[in-house]
Amino acid sequence: MEMDKKKLFSAVKFATKAHDGQFRKGTNIPYIIHPLNVAKILIDNNCPIDTIVAGILHDTIEDTNVTLQEIGRKFGENVAKIVDGVTDHNQQNCEWGKRRRIKLKYLETAPADIMLVECADKLDNIRAIYEDYINLGESVWDRFKKPKKDQEWYYRSLVNVFAHNATDNRIEKIFSRFKDEVDKVFG
Repeated sequence: MEMDKKKLFSAVKFATKAHDGQFRKGTNIPYIIHPLNVAKILIDNNCPIDTIVAGILHDTIEDTNVTLQEIGRKFGENVAKIVDGVTDHNQQNCEWGKRRRIKLKYLETAPADIMLVECADKLDNIRAIYEDYINLGESVWDRFKKPKKDQEWYYRSLVNVFAHNATDNRIEKIFSRFKDEVDKVFG
């Protein structure tokens, strides 16, 4: 796959600066590792450059002071559209379960590029949970706002949504790995 390397590295620098000083929940792992892992999953599955760049930037709107307008100006409207599609807007005051149900409903009809970023994001998240579960056991669930049973409901619901929308070969490959990881974590 021929890639726009300048755009890719610009996104890496931009996200690294935006996430400076942030760590993964309950760890000493710099947060930037997560968007880079998401990008790697997308690169490994031959996704378009705009999808990969959106994967790198996917948490900047929710977790930093970056605006959607900045992303649009710097990386183009298509990247901004994808990042916007994976961002949970104005839901910080919503109850956890309601936010998750809104996300699941949205994903039922989301475009392929948004599904790719979402699935890669959730794949990296569940892999991190599995690694921490191996090292910490059941105490891994203490770092989350909701207990294991609620996390299981959400991840299994994602499995169902991704399975329904895995019509693109790339989504199907990422989804297959995601489902395997969810089964490893939750049995």
